[in-house]
Amino acid sequence: MKRKKLSPAEQKRHNHYVQMKKWIADNTTDEVRAFMSSMDLFAGRPDEGWLAAYNESEERAKKILELSKMGYEAFKNAELPVIDHDTLLALMSQVEDQVKTEKNEAARAHGAKRAAELHAPNNRKGEEIRAVWASGSYSSRNQCARHNWERLGFNCEETARDWLLNIPGSKK
Repeated sequence: MKRKKLSPAEQKRHNHYVQMKKWIADNTTDEVRAFMSSMDLFAGRPDEGWLAAYNESEERAKKILELSKMGYEAFKNAELPVIDHDTLLALMSQVEDQVKTEKNEAARAHGAKRAAELHAPNNRKGEEIRAVWASGSYSSRNQCARHNWERLGFNCEETARDWLLNIPGSKK
């Protein structure tokens, strides 16, 4: 049978699939182990049939995940696709990816919230010096920063000046 050269992403999926099959084979009964050993687990590049079967398993797993979001009663009464060992492996892989994604999103949201809390005092100071500049009381940004940096609580004049970059001129 003709073998297909896989892209790096497909090769990674294939290797993951092979590892999962080997783990299941090592942790199951002799009958299942015999069946799994009859599979070509060590092929570096699978044939076209394997890739099509893998993609079908992925689609069945996606459908099961979608059905599971409908609630228990709807899931219980829904017509489920065929759940073979390939579908189970794909389902495990997709759930693992989903959990990682949810954890990453939660961490990202927490980080953004924490960064906003940490930078709030600096942002307040920046808005205050921009308001002073917008009032038109000063002829240059340097003069505005020089006269207001200490009063507004900046660590240095340069930091106050940096907050005045890329904003329109004063109303003067």
